[in-house]
Amino acid sequence: MVAKTNNFTPDVVLSSQRVKSFLKGDKEILEIGRSAYAPQSGPQVFRNRWEITWIRVKSIFDEISAIFLESLSSIFNCLGSTNLSKRCKILSDHKYHNNNKVALFDHYGKDFLVSAINVHRLDTSDFYLQAPVSVGRVNDKVIKKAAFDNTVKFDHLRGVCRGMSDWFIYLYLKTRHLHKDPEEHLKAVAKIFDKGAPREAALLHSFYRGMENFLGLNVDHGTLTSNGNVDIQELSPGAYNIYSKYHSLVYIKINDKIGYLWDPNIGLIRRDNSGKGHAAKIAKFLQRYEGPYIFSRVTDPLAKADETQFGTPLSATG
Repeated sequence: MVAKTNNFTPDVVLSSQRVKSFLKGDKEILEIGRSAYAPQSGPQVFRNRWEITWIRVKSIFDEISAIFLESLSSIFNCLGSTNLSKRCKILSDHKYHNNNKVALFDHYGKDFLVSAINVHRLDTSDFYLQAPVSVGRVNDKVIKKAAFDNTVKFDHLRGVCRGMSDWFIYLYLKTRHLHKDPEEHLKAVAKIFDKGAPREAALLHSFYRGMENFLGLNVDHGTLTSNGNVDIQELSPGAYNIYSKYHSLVYIKINDKIGYLWDPNIGLIRRDNSGKGHAAKIAKFLQRYEGPYIFSRVTDPLAKADETQFGTPLSATG
């Protein structure tokens, strides 16, 4: 068994049991559970209007820094300094983030609950700077089957959306019995990703069908739509992974009145399911990404049927 530390070693991917051990998520589950006993968090995107004003004031400097770092990344890559190139690229993406966050807050208002950024966390260079591992080194059949192009890569510089979505759903399903308030619960899960993709999410992105192969979750590859226009009312309450051609995100349906979208490019957004046109709003949101779209319901086979209702402990409902 591999002890989980802040220093990732690529030997983890030589065995599916090591990968599963790395992906247990004990620290994150404990953090989400503790938040259930904290006072309700209120708005989490910005502390106050002064923070938004300050971000607007320095936005031009952040953009210049981001462009400069992106240029440095290209130069270092041409010179063969790949690690420096990766560091600059990821730092550049983070520089853009605050400005994007303000624009999203302006657009979604109070329904924008927690932000996310679809890039490696800055403090995970021990992961994304690792050299790829050839499947030729691996004897484990599960790893061989799950790897892309006979290689396990650790740097995902074009985004970590699939791995982030997998890890979000896993943490959500493993902790839903710990919270009385579904929205506070989702905000606690979403905060795990507000600084980018943690190591676990990045590792899941290195593999095909990580939720099934390594997290022990059941995935019903079900509803296909060409335009994203799914009748939300007809979906059962639960967690859904939405796949488009080049992107992955999450929809959580609490009931027929309310649901939540979590997009690695944006963050957590509250959605009203009760009014007319709710399906069209979801479709409009999805159409920023190229279709078709697959809504796959994800369940945890280890969850006790009598332990919770969806998102709410039975003891909390009387």
